[in-house]
Amino acid sequence: MKVLIRLGLFSIFSFAMLQAYAQMEGTLYSMNSLPQVVINNPAFIPKYKFTLGLPGISSMAFGYANNGFSYSDMIKKENGETKADIAKLGIALTDKNYITPTAQVDLFRLGVKIKKLYLTISATGKGYTRVMLPKEFTSLLIDGNSQYVGKTINFSLQGEGLAYIESALGASYKINNKLTVGGRFKYLKGLANVTTVSSNVSITVADNYQITASVDSNVKTSGIYAATQSGFDFGNSINNYLKNNGTAFDIGATYKVTPKLSVAASIIDIGQITWTNNVYQYSLDKSKATYTLDGIDVQKLVKGNTDLFPGIGDTLQNRFKFKETPSGSYSTVLPSKIYLSGNYELIKNLSFAAVLYSETFRDRVSAGWTGSVNKHFGKAASMSVSYSVAERSANNLGAGISLNFAPFQFYMVGDNLLNAPVSLITSKNLNSYINNTKYFSFRAGLNFVFGRDTGIEPVQSGPRGKSGKKQEDKGKKRKPGQVVKKRI
Repeated sequence: MKVLIRLGLFSIFSFAMLQAYAQMEGTLYSMNSLPQVVINNPAFIPKYKFTLGLPGISSMAFGYANNGFSYSDMIKKENGETKADIAKLGIALTDKNYITPTAQVDLFRLGVKIKKLYLTISATGKGYTRVMLPKEFTSLLIDGNSQYVGKTINFSLQGEGLAYIESALGASYKINNKLTVGGRFKYLKGLANVTTVSSNVSITVADNYQITASVDSNVKTSGIYAATQSGFDFGNSINNYLKNNGTAFDIGATYKVTPKLSVAASIIDIGQITWTNNVYQYSLDKSKATYTLDGIDVQKLVKGNTDLFPGIGDTLQNRFKFKETPSGSYSTVLPSKIYLSGNYELIKNLSFAAVLYSETFRDRVSAGWTGSVNKHFGKAASMSVSYSVAERSANNLGAGISLNFAPFQFYMVGDNLLNAPVSLITSKNLNSYINNTKYFSFRAGLNFVFGRDTGIEPVQSGPRGKSGKKQEDKGKKRKPGQVVKKRI
């Protein structure tokens, strides 16, 4: 149980200290009035020539994703009362159910456009938390153990989390009127990590319905053990928490197919962190971590009776106690992302966009897409309305708005935002929205912006003659009847 407490503290640490990040944001991708648009593609050039973001106010974001179930899949209404519905939950579950809460805060952001070059410098608190629950794990509770009589099932439980500070230097360059390329180098300072190296749970159901469970597990952590000790002071320990180093890079490009149609592609967060601070390993040996017990009475669990195994608590705690040992350094990769997009300008300041995206982290690839309508209302405001399909959820209406009162720019943007006011209008509360949400992201903040870029190239004057006067363009049309005298 000690390691579970520490894993829980790590999640709290990630949110409270970092406001971490890793969520894919489909609506943000097309909000080109915002400096934060470069997060998803380093080749993007925002609408403003100079942008500045200060700590805590430039950008704060959080999100949630669950590819398996929503809260409404776990409950039912009977006679006005809310009750657990484990049968309904069983139908909603997928083979591997990933639950991913995320968040982020910008510590500093600067963007400067110099002719065809756009430079960015940023510092950001980032992180990632993910828990994987296999369907077999919940099947024993949902369907009972009768279906497994005489059989052995094996499955894996996984928990991942990393929190770090990213310092980045990026640049995009407009090669010609069609092609722009960009890249970003990132220097990483890891703060805390937990990673499941291996995990195997084996459950055998005998003919008399007895259950024998055994567990073999290996989990590595960095920065967790010290944080759970009495008298821990993060301020005095900050130097130790900055000993974990890593690097990463982003690459991207945009291409204008026609004056109205452009496409873009990017690969984000290719890199890793090496963890050396306060590294501990927690392990269970299957030969010791094993126990045989009678079947579980599901009805007791549904009725809220938690005393399912009377008299065996001490035995279970001793046999399934994680062995805690200091360990050597290890490395973890970042959750990497790929974006492919297209944008079509229907009329000036009104465009349609679509983006396909995927995230790869360890053994899982998750994908989704977002379609959006984007409108600029002169210099004063920009707005986007989007529809996203992600995490086995197809009911996600997003929106974004930026109010541009230079030098101040206020904005908020997110996926699956518009369902909230719809729920308020139809049912007078947010219960329906909250209960059915499986995918959500939200970002808001204040930027300082200067020099809105109109996108119009300055007119180049012709070469000058010896007299200093501009020569006539060779292709200039003559007026009817005009006689052009040739200089000698």
